[in-house]
Amino acid sequence: METGSEQHPDYAAALEAELIVARAERAAAVAELAVAKAKEADDQAIGRPEDEFGGRPGERELIVRLHATKEEVPQCGLVIDATAPLAVIVDEILSKCREVDQGTHWARRRAKGASPAGGSPARYS
Repeated sequence: METGSEQHPDYAAALEAELIVARAERAAAVAELAVAKAKEADDQAIGRPEDEFGGRPGERELIVRLHATKEEVPQCGLVIDATAPLAVIVDEILSKCREVDQGTHWARRRAKGASPAGGSPARYS
């Protein structure tokens, strides 16, 4: 006796196709959000006076590029969604602090190939 999706061979294929479409839609939404964030950063910079950083066109281009590429985010840095509710942000920061205190933070980071700025991961585990 067949069970599950084996009873309906087209079901598994349809489900897989649906998952692929959902992933593509999610990727498109993420790309759209990145474009919106870059535009927002550019819009914010446009309103700045010229004597403030980001007020000149070259500085605005730098800001947009850094937002898009994340090249200035330290490899060992922690990215936190600052648009989340404050309680969620605080919980996330405290969670990461507990990981560091327990020595699990750098073990996980080491597995990803990261090292703390200015030192060896071994010093922090």
